[in-house]
Amino acid sequence: TTSNIGGNFTATAGTLTNTGVIIFDGPGTINANGKNLGNIQIATDRSLTAALICDDLNINNSTLTTSNNSLTVNGSISQTGSGNLTCGSQPISVTGDVDLTTLTGGSGAIDVNGNATITTFTEGAGNTNIGGAFSVTTFVNNTGTITFDGTNGSIITATNQNLGNIVFDADKTIGANFTANNLTINSGTLTDGGRTITTEGNWNNIGGT
Repeated sequence: TTSNIGGNFTATAGTLTNTGVIIFDGPGTINANGKNLGNIQIATDRSLTAALICDDLNINNSTLTTSNNSLTVNGSISQTGSGNLTCGSQPISVTGDVDLTTLTGGSGAIDVNGNATITTFTEGAGNTNIGGAFSVTTFVNNTGTITFDGTNGSIITATNQNLGNIVFDADKTIGANFTANNLTINSGTLTDGGRTITTEGNWNNIGGT
């Protein structure tokens, strides 16, 4: 079952049960009041006015702006065409994978348990955790820190990008040359795969290799 919503959306009292997909296909805001909306698609530019929980999130040639609200995705974030996510001061949590054209961070933390494939990632002041493989074409670093944890052996590919401050908490393999401001290995083994890692600041091996 598909439900299309073209204007502002507000969830109030009661229980919302979505067994299909809710498609937001007109301009407006989403006020989910912390309720789980199930599977949703953003088919036109939208902004949140309250915390949003969903299962799978698809962004279809649009931008979702969280403003100062949290976003919890129990599944994955996918895109159709160009999918863009702009974050604010509250955390973003994704259980599955993330596939986006642009991800713009804010001061809130970003936690992706699965793989992250992003064309342009503009880091914010908040910290980012990536549990699986990480692939980025253009990375704009800020004051945050990226921590690679989760799945051992996943590949980090950020060709000739400066990833800023990075921390490794699991076995990872490097898929392309990259630069870091400061690099810390807390645990696990970092395998260079014949690539070059350039560190402009400090390289700290605390508990890893």
